[in-house]
Amino acid sequence: MAVKLSPLSLSRRIPMWVSLKVHLYSSSCAFKLKPDPNQSNSTEFEAKIQFLKNKLHPDSLVSVLGTTPDLNSSMKLFKWASLQKRFTHTADTYSSMIRKLGMSGHVEEMEGFCNEMVRDKCSEFDKSLLSLINSFVSNHRFSEALRILYVMSCSSSIKPPLGTFNELMGALVEGKRDFKDVLFVYKEMMKSGIVPNIDTLNYLLEALFGSGRVDLAMDQYKRIEKKGCVPNTLSFRILISGLAVRNRVEESIIILKEMFQCECELDSSFYSCIIPIFCSLKNLEIGLRLFKMMKASGLSPDFVVYRAMIRCLCEFYHLDDAMGLFKEMVDNGLSPDHQVCLDIVNHQVCLDIVNSLCKSNRLVEAEKLLEGRNILDICSHNALLELYCDIGNFIRAKVVFDKMFEREITDARS
Repeated sequence: MAVKLSPLSLSRRIPMWVSLKVHLYSSSCAFKLKPDPNQSNSTEFEAKIQFLKNKLHPDSLVSVLGTTPDLNSSMKLFKWASLQKRFTHTADTYSSMIRKLGMSGHVEEMEGFCNEMVRDKCSEFDKSLLSLINSFVSNHRFSEALRILYVMSCSSSIKPPLGTFNELMGALVEGKRDFKDVLFVYKEMMKSGIVPNIDTLNYLLEALFGSGRVDLAMDQYKRIEKKGCVPNTLSFRILISGLAVRNRVEESIIILKEMFQCECELDSSFYSCIIPIFCSLKNLEIGLRLFKMMKASGLSPDFVVYRAMIRCLCEFYHLDDAMGLFKEMVDNGLSPDHQVCLDIVNHQVCLDIVNSLCKSNRLVEAEKLLEGRNILDICSHNALLELYCDIGNFIRAKVVFDKMFEREITDARS
């Protein structure tokens, strides 16, 4: 299946981080490293050699390599075992050495041992290479994982499964690696004849948006169904947020309408991401529609959604609705782990409502909310105090000022 990303004018050359030569390292090949000041002393090294002489077996070699911290000594032990009669390295012994080299950043040497393991056709070497990719990905050694994928792609006998490609693409996207790395994995998957699923295409979409290739991302979205996939909640979240934050709001709304038409089942992460975006764009209509959809689907809004909705309602002076949502948020509560966050959010939301009430001359309600929620914000109290004075209600203004003085929330303006 061809990769149709022609507008990128992609080169077919092997990426710079991939060795241009396929090194077939022999077990006795030269391995040059700077002397390690912490290298084990010769007595300890000889003791390990003696142990292996008495019990030379792949498992025992793997065990000894695992307890040998420095790379030079590990390399010497590996080479020594290679020279012994009736001993043959296995996928496990190769993997042990490859992992050590990769974790220490010796990528080219690591690649050489990968190639040698493939050449020797060690039993289950393909599973070992897949395991190494997983290991390097989990340790954020992406260059090493990519190099092993390249080694596998050069061997016609190895075909990594879809899950491996997706895991690597996902890690690269999450780690914000260069787009060329993500594209390399995608192209290798296509060359292997692996059919992408919606997870694969979502990673590609996210990488395209992350690298600023918005038009290409939209082109890929239009081809999703042709690739046998159906956009899901994550697809729409990536598309709508990616367009909206880049001031392509009209296009994001078009995608949103397409989402409504296909009746995609949305999750809470979609709402938590998209509702605040449209609220920040002052699009109350879409914000409210999504908020109602969220509640109708049985999902509970989190404090991020509540705060965005309340703030947006306040900006449009829908104060009764804002206060109703605030009460609903407090009544619903959050888990104990989020109590500190809830206190902070409650305080800010209250300020939004108080300021809006003051602007609407609903002073009694503003005063009750300030006192009831124990808000100590000087600016909000000063605004309330000033408005009471403006309308000539000096008795109420004095009451407010006395309370402010008692709570030590006055300043020169008060």
